[in-house]
Amino acid sequence: RFVKDPHRLPDERRQALLRAMPAWQQFLQQHPGWRVEFNEECGKPRRAFGPGIPTSGETPEERATVFLQTRTSAFFHAMDELYLKHVYTTSKHHYVHFGQRHNGLEVRWANALVKMDLGGRVITFGLNVYDIQDPLPEQGVPESQLIAAAETGVDAPTSTTVHPEVSILPVPAENGFAPRFCSCFTGFWHHSVIHVFAV
Repeated sequence: RFVKDPHRLPDERRQALLRAMPAWQQFLQQHPGWRVEFNEECGKPRRAFGPGIPTSGETPEERATVFLQTRTSAFFHAMDELYLKHVYTTSKHHYVHFGQRHNGLEVRWANALVKMDLGGRVITFGLNVYDIQDPLPEQGVPESQLIAAAETGVDAPTSTTVHPEVSILPVPAENGFAPRFCSCFTGFWHHSVIHVFAV
């Protein structure tokens, strides 16, 4: 089983090392006043925010794409792996969300966000995306083993679904992550849903 802990406290030493990297220092020189918390697994800004940065484009998604390509490429070179997931607009802001696919495979939990004011100025962005290096370790977990792993220690689910598509799971490792092919099982326990990934 794999559990992702999004609520763990940042490692201040690791955060300081990432802030000192040329990519952030260059961004900060061009855009003073911005602050950042890094994703310590992928080494990229989890959430960066500051004074509005003007963008170009006709729509929020065009503006967000141009911003990522022109202002954040030092953090992430594989911009062609990002795809638009959805755009959400409130009375004050545009939120543009992206996912990541590597060689056509979904990267689990990978996401990029660009938040703009209604004037098209970027005030927040996040790059929870991963530099995936090929080749990846092969996987091949039988369906029966996947279900058995999910049911260990809990009551039998009311229904189950095994998703046949293979995706990529960034498994946390010391000072980074280890990408693995994975398959996914979904179990339904009355009002609870559990996703289990086999790597």
